[in-house]
Amino acid sequence: MAQNNEELHALFKSIDTDNSGSLSLPEVILQLKSITDDISEENIETIFDGIDASGDKVVDFEEFKSVLTAVSEKGWNKLTNVGDIKEVEVKALFNLIDKDRSGELSLDEARQACKLIQARFKITKVDDWMDKVDTNKDGSLSYEEFKHSLDGKMAIIN
Repeated sequence: MAQNNEELHALFKSIDTDNSGSLSLPEVILQLKSITDDISEENIETIFDGIDASGDKVVDFEEFKSVLTAVSEKGWNKLTNVGDIKEVEVKALFNLIDKDRSGELSLDEARQACKLIQARFKITKVDDWMDKVDTNKDGSLSYEEFKHSLDGKMAIIN
């Protein structure tokens, strides 16, 4: 198997943003959209339904592990070079975190997406990160502030 149990638990926990011990469809959408912009929410819902073997509308760790084990056996391996990210992916991620569609990220929105932000961008303290990159000190991040905060963490390519 390409990933051991510890890595699978860490991945599962990074997707489980509400710490419920199971994955909801919105959590899976957020995770997949942070990785690629090439998949529709309808396709993600179809994938989710396939992973949710029990049909209870959540994916528990055993269902998650079962699917990733099967995928791994088919030749999938964990991505090791995630340094380059397309700007369209940054914008898509920003829009996913921006739940109220205000065009800015509030501290509450960033906290809700905390695990994703931490895992994807190696940001350890979301409150400190927000304070540091909120250059106009209005309490929220514009898209430009968000994108600028990623400088040095990864190469954003057009």
